[in-house]
Amino acid sequence: MMEILGLPETAFAWMFIPLIGGMVVGSAWGGKRAHGSTPARMMWLGYGVMAAGVAFNVGYNALFKAAVPWATLPLFVYTFGLAVAMPAIQLTAMALFLNNRGLAASMVGFIQMMSFALVSGLVAPLLFGSALKLALGVAVGLALSFAAWRLSVLSARAPATTKV
Repeated sequence: MMEILGLPETAFAWMFIPLIGGMVVGSAWGGKRAHGSTPARMMWLGYGVMAAGVAFNVGYNALFKAAVPWATLPLFVYTFGLAVAMPAIQLTAMALFLNNRGLAASMVGFIQMMSFALVSGLVAPLLFGSALKLALGVAVGLALSFAAWRLSVLSARAPATTKV
């Protein structure tokens, strides 16, 4: 916020309001739609919205110098999509371990926190100083997440083979 956008340390609301606002609005919207939809559909919708946010973010930062509000609006779109997809992602993960759902829930939280810590400590410092690099970093993270989801779906559909 301070280096890229040139804002004072008291202006972090420009980042946190879109981040939290997207999560709150996305959670409320997704919660109202979830009962009439499948988890897969909610994930597709969430990933689609996140992709739109990433595309806007990368496109904007590739063409223009980062400035508020345009540099922070994609955060709202991205977190809106994340909030729509996250319950379905967690529900799907819990369904893999019906007899150990508590353990599965704990592991999902652990993996999320470890991933956040590793990305924050190792990857994010490599992207500091450039809004475009940060936008591309989010794009790579989204692509990896989407690929992991699709691979898990494909592997779940593959016929199980047993060795005798």
